[in-house]
Amino acid sequence: MPHADTYEHIALAALNQYAVMAPEILFLGKSGNVTFYVETQSSNFLLRIHQALPGLQNDIWQKPDVIESELKWLNALRRETNITVQEPVQNLEGRWVTQVLADNTQDIFNCSLLRWIDGCVSNNERTAQQAKNLGLLMA
Repeated sequence: MPHADTYEHIALAALNQYAVMAPEILFLGKSGNVTFYVETQSSNFLLRIHQALPGLQNDIWQKPDVIESELKWLNALRRETNITVQEPVQNLEGRWVTQVLADNTQDIFNCSLLRWIDGCVSNNERTAQQAKNLGLLMA
């Protein structure tokens, strides 16, 4: 398991492969992915370092083709529906998944970049209409 400084190094190396100028990054957390908030003068992003959860070997959700499929799906949802989803960003090579080689371990980390969507966590009880909308979205 890489050290926190290693994740920051991986995040910055990944961002070098995007048209992102002078990024400021802030570590958000680690669950299924290690995530960073990326702020620039013109836009904000979410950088994900895809990493399997401890104890899960061969985690399908960490495979580049599966990550790419998710990002293509999000891109299609943005283009073809009025659903608000994060917009995936292609790297300078036109790829959805950016691979970074960690210097100290020689492990390859798959990364993805999405445009940030501002929001808030609702502490209110969900309404019947919200439940219906969620059901429609999932269908």
